[in-house]
Amino acid sequence: MSAKNGKARVACVIGDPIAHSLSPAIHEYWLQKYDINGAYVPFRVTTEAFSSTLDSLFSCGCVGMNITLPHKQQAYAYVDRLDDSAIRVGAVNTLVLRDGVVHGFNSDTLGFARLWQESLAQSRASNPQRVVLLGAGGAAPAIIAALYDHGCREVIIANRTLERAHHVVALMQKSCPECHFSVCHLDDVVGIIPSADALVNSIAIGMLDEHYVAPWFDNAPEHMCVVDVSYSVFGTPLTRFAIERGFNAYDGLPMLVWQATVGFELWFGVQPEIDVALYGYLRT
Repeated sequence: MSAKNGKARVACVIGDPIAHSLSPAIHEYWLQKYDINGAYVPFRVTTEAFSSTLDSLFSCGCVGMNITLPHKQQAYAYVDRLDDSAIRVGAVNTLVLRDGVVHGFNSDTLGFARLWQESLAQSRASNPQRVVLLGAGGAAPAIIAALYDHGCREVIIANRTLERAHHVVALMQKSCPECHFSVCHLDDVVGIIPSADALVNSIAIGMLDEHYVAPWFDNAPEHMCVVDVSYSVFGTPLTRFAIERGFNAYDGLPMLVWQATVGFELWFGVQPEIDVALYGYLRT
């Protein structure tokens, strides 16, 4: 790849924390593969400094950015124009600057849809109808939208704060009219799991202790598929535990990779290919 110069297109990822993110590795892999004069840089940004930092980055020539926890709702309020993908789930994770106008998109729905498809294909499972979703954070609405688009008609949202779970339900009921929603506390999951077709985790990695989740699998149905939107080189604690107990379990690396394709094409003008070599590179 030729050296970057003053004409390089620069994008970034904003979050807090951000050191763990594999997004820079994904985008740098594609920048090198397609010999693009560009860069993708991670920035740790606090909630208080969010708007002023974005203003500065755009004023310095940044062409766009990814937004991760905990800023997706702030990004929704920040942008000038919202894409339908962002309006549907009330959150923005991809920004692009066009002619002085900041556009906001949400690629998490696409990303989770691909993760869901790959997980079901590998486990040879039929489309789950009753799904327990752990967490009601920034990714939850996008996960629900993707589940609904793939035939899921019942979602139980388990969260530490019921108010936040009810907020997600209120947001998604209009765009998922045939889906039955209910909410519960995480302590109640053990009684719901026996009738679940799938367990999807959107709680940050490391927040679910093995001793806390172990009882969930004692009476879980054998066909239950476990999907964790967090990712790790060797799988997440939840997926590793589930696999040890004999369940089909998959982490969220495919979701991260697929959602990254949207921003890359917006910023650098190339629709990137997802190949085996990329996954191998990220898993090492």
